[in-house]
Amino acid sequence: MMIRNIIQYALKAAPSRKIFVRRFSVARAHYCTPTSDVIYHQPGQDDLLNSIRHSKDTLEVLDLVGDHSLSSEQTITCLRSIFNHQKQSNTIMKSSDVIKHPVFENLCNDLRRHCRNLTLNDTIDALKILSFLKISPNSRIMTSLLSLIKYQINDVTLAHLIFLDFLLRKMQKTPLTEALSIALPMIFQIQLPLKLDPENIREVNDCLAFVTRNAVSEQCKTNIVTTLTLHGEDLTALEAAFTIKQMCELKPYNSNYDKLISNCFAVLNKNFHDLYFSTIDSILTKVVDRYNYHDQIFYDEEFMRKSAEFVIKNDKEIETSFYILKKFNKLGFVNYELLNYLLGKLMMNPKYIETVTAGYVFTLVGALSIAHYAPVEWLTIKDHVLQNPVFENERVDMPWLKFVLDLLVLDVWKPDLIERIFAPEFLRQYFARDNNDLDYSLLLILYQVVTTIKKDEYQGPLPDMKYIRKAEELNQTDDQLLGPSLKYIYSNFSILSKARTRLGHNIEYVIVLDKENHPAEPTGTEPAVIDEAAEGHTVEDLQEQGYKLLGVIRPPKSHYVHNFEKLKGIFWLKLQTLEHILPVTVISGRAWKDLLEKEKIPYLEQVIRQRLENQ
Repeated sequence: MMIRNIIQYALKAAPSRKIFVRRFSVARAHYCTPTSDVIYHQPGQDDLLNSIRHSKDTLEVLDLVGDHSLSSEQTITCLRSIFNHQKQSNTIMKSSDVIKHPVFENLCNDLRRHCRNLTLNDTIDALKILSFLKISPNSRIMTSLLSLIKYQINDVTLAHLIFLDFLLRKMQKTPLTEALSIALPMIFQIQLPLKLDPENIREVNDCLAFVTRNAVSEQCKTNIVTTLTLHGEDLTALEAAFTIKQMCELKPYNSNYDKLISNCFAVLNKNFHDLYFSTIDSILTKVVDRYNYHDQIFYDEEFMRKSAEFVIKNDKEIETSFYILKKFNKLGFVNYELLNYLLGKLMMNPKYIETVTAGYVFTLVGALSIAHYAPVEWLTIKDHVLQNPVFENERVDMPWLKFVLDLLVLDVWKPDLIERIFAPEFLRQYFARDNNDLDYSLLLILYQVVTTIKKDEYQGPLPDMKYIRKAEELNQTDDQLLGPSLKYIYSNFSILSKARTRLGHNIEYVIVLDKENHPAEPTGTEPAVIDEAAEGHTVEDLQEQGYKLLGVIRPPKSHYVHNFEKLKGIFWLKLQTLEHILPVTVISGRAWKDLLEKEKIPYLEQVIRQRLENQ
């Protein structure tokens, strides 16, 4: 009674709309069968049923039925046969032709007549079949079946709830489907502690998938995750893969889930040989996307490495290498073995890269740039990259700024592409898009490259300075970690924080020195501001006053390759533009974090001294 009351509550909560009943309506959907826990009623054996079960296609089923008046068992058997034929394409009839057939209409009338005699399993099966055939949930027969489920709700199992949720998500919304959709999560939370079999990992995983799609309590999620966690590493590779992918969908993430993620990765790494590439690829897609939401537990370096090894050891086709590299690029993960494998494949057929789509070119160039890796094979392959039609593509909604910077990292100079990017109309359209803060940063780096490293080679126009000013505003730094130690070594008066160059570089700290490398106090200076015209506020102004300067920066974690301490190519390029103006000491955030407090000042003194000696 309590569960039925939930349905009544959900009906009231669902939008109030008049139900317009149509005979049939089409709405495309994709379907699966219920889990193995749903046991169907077995109809009696008779000649008609045997003939239907052994039919070869849908038309034969309809011909066999003819104008017979069928029992509930015969009706359900006919519908199942039609479903199997249509799903397996063992027929020339389209679903739209089936539902228009007069015999099928009679079948639906028989089904309505027998509704009250159907078991819950038969009701759900009929709902699945009619939905697959694209019959509208507003039709009389569908409304009857949905209403019947409402009255049979006390008998549902967890498997029923999960499958009904799947079906309802594929249906057109009606007040009845919405009411059931609201009610299912409520009923699920009541049934879970009573009916969940903790030893049935498939059922527990299905429940996990259910809670990722529905609003349930945190306690409900925790109960399911805890049940899986208690299995430890006693999972199959496919079970662990399914769990990992579902956990990627579970939001918000709770640190109590960490152990389950660790267990699953341990199982996958131990049984990697049991995985197909499609499974590996889908896991990588999920975990990389989820890691970018700052949930670091989803990163497992061994799994990433084994994914690359899988491609190499199985001598996978070249496209497979690109699929994996694309995920690695998104994370900033570098695997030199996979890069060498791909370059080797391309050397066998270098013209391949001339005809592939832009995405493949971006992936290859991006991967080599992130790694700042241009081996001898690149000298050959880059000539073929330059023959790809991507360079003639005029679409604005492509990552042109990143692409041209990646090429510069790999020593490929394309001034015509830079001129096109700097064109006023291109910039207007490019920055009209949403979420473009990163693009502003990349534009600033490109501007700095052509005005420093490539100053003598680039003769084209520069971008409108309003975009550079905007980029400077976004290119702020607020690093506070090094300041106290630097000021202890050199005193407050010789340390400038948040200093800027005339080209818009933002430098965390600048040490001001005299010609003998002693700390010096610059006259009339304060922490630098954006206005480059203000005297004494840029490093160039101080240099013109005769001071020696040394920049000290601590690049953020995102500027480094993910799996080892090396600046990504683009940020290495940015550093080179800054080095054209003043010498710079780079302090690794990871190395700094690993130092004891008593080690930090000696470490700073040492690296600064070495940099000054190498000037």
